[in-house]
Formats: sequence, structure tokens, C-alpha cells
Amino acid sequence: TTEVPTGPTTTERRNEPPSTNPPNTDPPKTDPPVTEPHATDPPKTDPPVTDPPVTEPPIQVEWSAFQVYGTCDATPPFEVFYGTAQPGSIVLISSPYGGRDKLVGENGHWEVKVFFPDAPVGEPFQVWVTSGDHKDDFWFTRVSPG
Repeated sequence: TTEVPTGPTTTERRNEPPSTNPPNTDPPKTDPPVTEPHATDPPKTDPPVTDPPVTEPPIQVEWSAFQVYGTCDATPPFEVFYGTAQPGSIVLISSPYGGRDKLVGENGHWEVKVFFPDAPVGEPFQVWVTSGDHKDDFWFTRVSPG
């Protein structure tokens, strides 16, 4: 009769490469390969080409008002007023015979020519120059030509 083996007769493992470790030791541990995540740099932004606007405090201008002639023989008669006031404010020139307003420039200076076409000859009249709380008054006389 023929005997059939019931178990392996050798200590070799089949289909496995021979071990290089000494007997009765654990195989060396290897860490899995480290893979760095794919990083993207944020988009580059260039600094602004221009500096931000500089805001300066508003200038403080002392009020003043002046008259050039006081009399006029032109037809129609006129007067020139000038002075200083807060930039951006309105100067109002008024009289019984005419008036005008003027926006004050950014440097605080103003000048305006006012005509008085209906002013009577030889009779002085009052002209008021105002801006905000400021008020000055002047006198003007239309004189006859010649």
C-alpha cells in the first residue's frame, strides 16, 4: 500500500522568498512613503500703484471784505468787492439796486463785480456783504458821467 503524507515534510514555505531575518525575530517595520500634498501658492497681488489720497484738515480763513471804488460814472454803474472767507462758503452782496453771490475758492479768496443798473445818480446807498455769521456794509454812489 502507498502512504499519503498528511502534512508538510519540510520547513520551507512555498512561493515565498527566503527570509533574511534571523530566526524568531519580527520583520523590520517600514513607514509608508510620505507624500506631500500638492500645495498651490496664493495669487500674487501687486501693491497699489498710487498712494491713497491724503486728506488734509480744512484751512481756517479769517473773514474780510473790501470795496474797490465807492463811486462809478459808467453805464451801468458797478463796484468790485473782494476778500477772504472759508473755502466753499458763499459770499452774498446785496443792495436795493442789485446784488450777486460768489462761491469762495479753495484758497479762501473771493472777488466779484456787481452792477447797479437802477441806482439813482448822486444818492449814496448801502451795500451789504455777508457770509455765514459775517456781515459788513459799504456805501456806493452812482455819479453822472463827465
